[in-house]
Amino acid sequence: DASERSGLLLAAFTGMARVVPLDVGYRVADLISDGHRVLFPGRREAVEGNLRALVGHGDVAGLASEVFRNYGRFLFEFLRGPEVPELDFAIEGREIFDRARERGRGVVLAIVHTGN
Repeated sequence: DASERSGLLLAAFTGMARVVPLDVGYRVADLISDGHRVLFPGRREAVEGNLRALVGHGDVAGLASEVFRNYGRFLFEFLRGPEVPELDFAIEGREIFDRARERGRGVVLAIVHTGN
């Protein structure tokens, strides 16, 4: 059945995403994203139209390519799982968050989304 095949495909892609080196996964994600952008002109045109509304001019092809690649890399990271030890980042002000959690009443955390 179709849902079973979809589940198997998802499991296969997830398994592959978890074992390939990070740089290889990003290159594959970029290639797939470039193919998606080319093979689905309606989606590309929608992205380009949205970008034109944001930047105010018609030359948005390069930006559209970046949008597709960014999303492809996001999907790769999502399939790879919640722990990506190769990615290094720092949390500034973590002690404020920890002190608030220690009070035992919960914490509301509002942060910006910056892509991958």
